[in-house]
Amino acid sequence: MPCLLAMWLSFRMSEIKGFKKSDIVDGIISVNRVMVYVEKQYIVKDMAKTPGSKRSLRLPDYILSLTEMVPDEQEYLVAMSGQVIYKRFSRLLEKKIIWRTLPSMIYDISMLLL
Repeated sequence: MPCLLAMWLSFRMSEIKGFKKSDIVDGIISVNRVMVYVEKQYIVKDMAKTPGSKRSLRLPDYILSLTEMVPDEQEYLVAMSGQVIYKRFSRLLEKKIIWRTLPSMIYDISMLLL
């Protein structure tokens, strides 16, 4: 899911790490905070990188369905570290899965990212 949020909606890693389920209302996700990695720890900030970063975008149905699979007890939508997200994204690039454009391939990608 984190790679899909980055590729299809152009969210930054810090924005993706900061998303909570409560940031999604009627299929629209809003950037309300960011989570950055500083000096070997994650820090949550209420302010994004720039004032224009505070935005809301409609989630495509296939990404929205993935967010609904996140357990309620999980505070943030993405629990994995930035390093794990990067490694999974790199693996997808190596396999050239990302460059397929058929909608049926989206399911394959999302299953690798869960």
